Amino acid sequence: PAFPLTHHLALLCVSCDIPASRKVCGFLGHTATRGCSRCLKEFPGEFGHKDYSGFDRESWSVRDNEQHRKEAATLKLSTTPTARTEQESRLGVRYSVLLQL
Repeated sequence: PAFPLTHHLALLCVSCDIPASRKVCGFLGHTATRGCSRCLKEFPGEFGHKDYSGFDRESWSVRDNEQHRKEAATLKLSTTPTARTEQESRLGVRYSVLLQL
């Protein structure tokens, strides 16, 4: 090219259990309404009384990286901690600075 190219990257190795890896990547825990890090399946019910039935995987919407990052970015715009928590529960994501990479 006629101009110099600049690249920024990070190489990150995270060694942890599944709940910790979900937290690092910006997902909520398995007890959340949208507790799966791979799909958008909702598990209704209160803490301790979740309904995990309905395992028809063909009917689930798969999470994608672009949508996950967009939803997490909207959380940064929350004006109060309560509003952020409500949005996290609704979307099934949590903001992580690693999503900026």
